[in-house]
Amino acid sequence: MKIYNKKSFWAGLGELLLGAACLVTLIWKGFDLKLALLGLAVALFGAAELRNSFSRAAARRAKTEALDERNLLVDLRARAAAFRLAFWILFLATVAGMAAYGVTGRPELAYLVLGTGTPLALIQIGHIAAQIYYEARC
Repeated sequence: MKIYNKKSFWAGLGELLLGAACLVTLIWKGFDLKLALLGLAVALFGAAELRNSFSRAAARRAKTEALDERNLLVDLRARAAAFRLAFWILFLATVAGMAAYGVTGRPELAYLVLGTGTPLALIQIGHIAAQIYYEARC
């Protein structure tokens, strides 16, 4: 058998091993319906991924889908939307923490501001750095 899609092969093998680990955990710790369903689903996804990695047609189809411009655009827009959502959630949490700290003066709220403000600053720095990088290259 020849592996036509190595990335899919390793992903499928990893999913299959995770499913097997869930089933071993079931045997070790006792039966749990949620874990059994999760382990079965992950193992089935892994088996399907492994099967597709040995198929030339499936590998060609996956490569075509990965390089399709519409899929790339959808992925780019989804990442941008997730970035904006994370930014606004962190911004609102930082502002709420600052307001709460200003009203109550409790030091725990200052740590909340530190915990949300630091990733917010890193997001902004990364955004500015990416803009500078792509402005010079495009």
